[in-house]
Amino acid sequence: VNNSLLFIDFSQNKMGSEGVKHLGEALKVNQSLREISVGDNQIGDEGAKSLATALMVNKSLQIMDLDSNNIGAEGVKHLGVALKVNQSLREISVGDNQIG
Repeated sequence: VNNSLLFIDFSQNKMGSEGVKHLGEALKVNQSLREISVGDNQIGDEGAKSLATALMVNKSLQIMDLDSNNIGAEGVKHLGVALKVNQSLREISVGDNQIG
């Protein structure tokens, strides 16, 4: 587990929901990362669910960018549940999605 990385930018990498599922698994064990950008990866609701599951465990992330990911109401619902548990996240960006 990397304990020194503070920021990572995965923007515009065509990760999709499957790719972000692996990222979510890594976020469950990484406790040094403070900021992550996953913008414009078309992760959809399933990808948002994977990240929400990770946020329920991760205690280091403070800023998360999820702009332009085709996240809808279902994905935001999962993120909302995670935010009730997560106490480290200070900022989350979900602009240009399909929230409503």
